[in-house]
Amino acid sequence: MIDRAPRPASAVKKGDIFVANSVGGAGYGDVLDCDPQSVIQDLKDELISDWTARNVYKVVYDPETYTVDEEKTEHARAAERKDRLRRGKNYDEFMAEWSQKKPAEEALEYYGSWPNAEPTREIVRM
Repeated sequence: MIDRAPRPASAVKKGDIFVANSVGGAGYGDVLDCDPQSVIQDLKDELISDWTARNVYKVVYDPETYTVDEEKTEHARAAERKDRLRRGKNYDEFMAEWSQKKPAEEALEYYGSWPNAEPTREIVRM
């Protein structure tokens, strides 16, 4: 696994160490627009899994040689685009469903009230 920490640990004041970690994907934008060869490179670098390459990026390849099947990849991506349209909802439908969902109370401890994030306790900054 390649170490790609965005920020190294650094001293804040004598005796203190501030460490900030962040995680994310191997890029940005629509995963279906990502160059299949870049996906394969991320797979080789162990930044993503086989499952992610196949099921998220929709790249079809030989797992032994890492050779991309361009035609099958395009077919898989076209099928996913059609499936996205099928699953899609207009804004009003989405909001009607989404507004019925609420995280568990313990998950809201630091967030605030749901859904407007109004403070529900004193905020202590250190």
